[in-house]
Amino acid sequence: MNKKIFESAQDIAQYFAEYLLGKSLEHKQSGKVLNVALSGGTTPNIIFNLLRSDYRDKIEWDIIHFYWVDERFVPVSHFDSNFGNAKKILFDYLLMSEENLHSIRTDLTIDESLHKYKNELKGLPTDVSGNPLIDIVILGMGSDGHTASIFSRDLNLFDSSELCEKVLHPDSGQQRITITGRVINSAKSILIIVTGYSKAETLRTVFDEKNESFPISKVSNDDKKTMWLVDKEAASKL
Repeated sequence: MNKKIFESAQDIAQYFAEYLLGKSLEHKQSGKVLNVALSGGTTPNIIFNLLRSDYRDKIEWDIIHFYWVDERFVPVSHFDSNFGNAKKILFDYLLMSEENLHSIRTDLTIDESLHKYKNELKGLPTDVSGNPLIDIVILGMGSDGHTASIFSRDLNLFDSSELCEKVLHPDSGQQRITITGRVINSAKSILIIVTGYSKAETLRTVFDEKNESFPISKVSNDDKKTMWLVDKEAASKL
């Protein structure tokens, strides 16, 4: 598996910021939109803070369209909201058009939101099989091996013909909407960010034992497009 090990989450944030800067310049020069799917969590928030402080005037934000890997079905103002956190930390400081932010709406019913987000995803370019082509999908991994909002009991979502699905968190019962394996694995580039000692044993199992009961193991292992960005704590058992 293609992996890079970093000293800290801050170093991962720095790497990603430079990566996004390079991609934005490439797409600007070619006149193409750059489509990016974001995840929530602690490390993405570190990335958002760095982008706001050091890259606000460097990155070609006007050609980037942001989508979301998953969303907890809570108000945007709630601390659990992936879009709300990204908006508060980063997007409120950028002069970006609202048309570039393709959030999963939580001010509708969950079925209405699901239908609307499917239509957002259908607006993306597609491959020859009709799968949406997101340029960069950013994923995390839970200590239980879940990714996006696909948990072990929902492995079938990697084979779903749908672009996104509604799910329930297995412990809290919280409603969520997540993109499916069809969208994740058709992406041009997939970055999997893993940080912290709590992920170390799961990461070892994924890498050494190829345990396919973990949803993260269902993500494409094509080294040409999938890259793991791991801090030294998470990598401590590799």
